[in-house]
Amino acid sequence: MMFAANNPPILGERDKQAITSRLTSVKLPYTFVNNPSETDRFKKQRIPESNLEAKLLTDEALSGLLRLAVDGIQHFEMNDDVSVPETPMERLQRYERSADPIRQFGHECLKDQDSEYVVKAGIMIMYNTWAKSRGHELGPNTHQTLHDAVQGTAELNYATSRPDPADYADAYLLLQPCQSRYSSMIPRMTFQIT
Repeated sequence: MMFAANNPPILGERDKQAITSRLTSVKLPYTFVNNPSETDRFKKQRIPESNLEAKLLTDEALSGLLRLAVDGIQHFEMNDDVSVPETPMERLQRYERSADPIRQFGHECLKDQDSEYVVKAGIMIMYNTWAKSRGHELGPNTHQTLHDAVQGTAELNYATSRPDPADYADAYLLLQPCQSRYSSMIPRMTFQIT
């Protein structure tokens, strides 16, 4: 099955084993516009659909597409996988990061450090800043969704990082009014907007 989307759907918690063997995302970075800027290499001149069809439906173009399809099927049969350098699990992780801004944020901006901590509200402030800089919309339940996604990120020690019940006796940051606590805490994390 093949589908195309400007914003790929978030897969959620489905059977990841079945999905990893079937999923290969292909990023198409170009947009086609009238009068593209010469400095933006990802914007190309729009071609009228009738002209485009005329180019794509020539015998030479159709023959080339058929040859590519046959080569791809032969490669798949010989290797039992598509011809990309990533493993199926790496493809799934790349897809999830491109489809889900919260996973992308966790992967790019949060690093596990056993000796440090940050409160959930601090991560929310960082995510809001990051998401706005990337043009992502913030939904009404972003806080809970962010909490669930960060908790489910394997490379972060989120679920077990805080003893139960919490003991802040040796914490670097004293519990203090919210705003000053966040301004002290944020520089301690590895966080950058790229």
